[in-house]
Amino acid sequence: MKKQLFALLTVGAMATTVFAAADDKINKINELIPQIAADKVEDRYAPQIELQLLCADASKPGAEAERATVAKYLSTKAADASVKQPARVWIVRQLERMGSAECVSTLATLLKDQDAELKETARRALEKNPAPTASEPLRNALKSGGTPEWQIGLMRSLGERRDTESVPLLAAKLNDPAPGVAAVAAMNLGNIGGDAAVQALTAALDKKTTGAADALILAANQLLKEGKGNQAKPLYETVLKSQSSARGAGLFGLARADAAGTEKRITEALAGNDVKLQQAVLSAAVVVYVGKLTPALAAMVPTLAPTIKGQVIRVLDASAEKTVITATADADESVRVAALESLGKIGTASAVPALLKASAGDAAEDKKAAEWALARIAGAGALPAIEKQAAEGDAKLRAAAIGALASQFDKAALPAVLKYAADTDATVNKAAFTALKRVGTDNEIEGLAKLAITDKSASAVEALQAVVGRATDKPGALKKLSAIAAGADAKGQGAYLDILTGMGGNEAMNEVVKATDSKDADVRDGAVRALSKWPEFVATKKLADIAADANALPKHQILAVRGIARLVDSCDKEPAQARIDAALNAFKLAKRPDEKKIALAALATVADKKSVTAFKTLLAGAELKENVGLAAAALANNLIKPNKGAAKELATSLVKASISEAVNKKANAVLQKIEAK
Repeated sequence: MKKQLFALLTVGAMATTVFAAADDKINKINELIPQIAADKVEDRYAPQIELQLLCADASKPGAEAERATVAKYLSTKAADASVKQPARVWIVRQLERMGSAECVSTLATLLKDQDAELKETARRALEKNPAPTASEPLRNALKSGGTPEWQIGLMRSLGERRDTESVPLLAAKLNDPAPGVAAVAAMNLGNIGGDAAVQALTAALDKKTTGAADALILAANQLLKEGKGNQAKPLYETVLKSQSSARGAGLFGLARADAAGTEKRITEALAGNDVKLQQAVLSAAVVVYVGKLTPALAAMVPTLAPTIKGQVIRVLDASAEKTVITATADADESVRVAALESLGKIGTASAVPALLKASAGDAAEDKKAAEWALARIAGAGALPAIEKQAAEGDAKLRAAAIGALASQFDKAALPAVLKYAADTDATVNKAAFTALKRVGTDNEIEGLAKLAITDKSASAVEALQAVVGRATDKPGALKKLSAIAAGADAKGQGAYLDILTGMGGNEAMNEVVKATDSKDADVRDGAVRALSKWPEFVATKKLADIAADANALPKHQILAVRGIARLVDSCDKEPAQARIDAALNAFKLAKRPDEKKIALAALATVADKKSVTAFKTLLAGAELKENVGLAAAALANNLIKPNKGAAKELATSLVKASISEAVNKKANAVLQKIEAK
């Protein structure tokens, strides 16, 4: 008796605590409701979140009585027309998360509300409501009709709830002419499933109703997920027999439901002409031919249509290499490309001849695919086979092999490639120089230098410039080059100086600067030309000295000014003032209008406020005034993004100066751009 009394007292105490907690929450809800409907939208956020947290707390595990009490109270507020609409909507959204049977009646009433947002929110809340009775209001609403959009929403809710009692209603909508209604009805019948839904969908499929086939697939997938493969199988077969675009999905589903019986269908589909079905078949084949996909498909390749043959080739593994190699000679380009690219993934030494043949051929797409494959092929013996072909045989094939070695970054083959650079066949040595240009290392510098400086090979010079540019030991590289150049004639010296432009750096530039004082006119000429192409801004000082030298040849003065202008334009990481000073100096030193214009164009690339000041100074002079104005307008245009104010200032001053119609037109165009922004 004492134990029973204790239990009753305990339960009573717990109930008191629950309802006290619920009462506290209800009091808080009453405080929050007016705030949730505040006139200013931004003032609603904090109370909305507070109510959401309150409801979450009421819905915590073990607090069912509290949840029901709070949800029931919220239902009364949601139904209360005196509560402002924003608060009612937010309350219903909380019921969507926490409501159950206690709020179904209220939500059913709200489905008929005149406010579209409140009505839609109630539908969503009923869709999520766990009570079985929540489906009935949705069915009743669907019976009452409404706009197509409203009916679609109701059907989706019933489909989500997998409400079998709504199947007749949804089936009746399969003939609805309103846009989207029939398709949504079909899809939700598929989601609900069951014999009645399947019968309705099968009849709709015969009438070619939109979405019927996809819905049957959905119903079959549900059955398959539930482990009812035998029931799913006839649904997949029904879709497969139709002419719908879902046949591929039907075959794929059938492969999962009945792999043993699907092999024949896959074979028949691949041998046919239905491209969409064939593409789906490949997905099904992966399921059906587990562990034996390649042998099964490879045997079919020779008889397949080009539209599917290439796709089949792409899924074959290395065991079908012979079949894929044969396909590289197919009459259809897409098949050949698929085969060539596939060999890049699965090929061995056996695939190299076919790849090199295509790479050396004239068919552009084949060539591209073969080169891609040769750069990646890594099967047994592939790389040695490429190296062997590079050494002997047909010149075109050798060239293709040499290119492949470069693409493979095969540094072990570089000594041989360097030897091929001296080959008498132009096709071979051109390929070798191209390869060395791409991947040559410090080890090839000396050999290339001999070809460039001693043998006067222009291709060697170009390759060597690239190699020394990425040299890991630039002082060592310079030492090798200078040793070979020491005994060279003027032309060789010129090649040496040209090579140094690829290296850059102070030591190399000092070699070039020293050569500008050579007693040999050809060497001096080569040095000035090299300096005019120098990649680093530091060269502007020596170039300015050459441009200012009254004894310098006119062509050297021209090269020097143009070299300065190029560096001002290209060295955009240098301080703006240094670039501006160099451009102004080039303008001053230039003897011909052409070079002065080039200097002005270079100055216009320095998008800095200081350049505006420089141009204003130039505009105050009389020299090449229109050209100065045009360059200033170009600067103003370049300044729009980094400094709109400076751009407007310069363009406005140009319009006021009214130098020429052409300058005014460009300046006004800048001002229009600024206004548009």
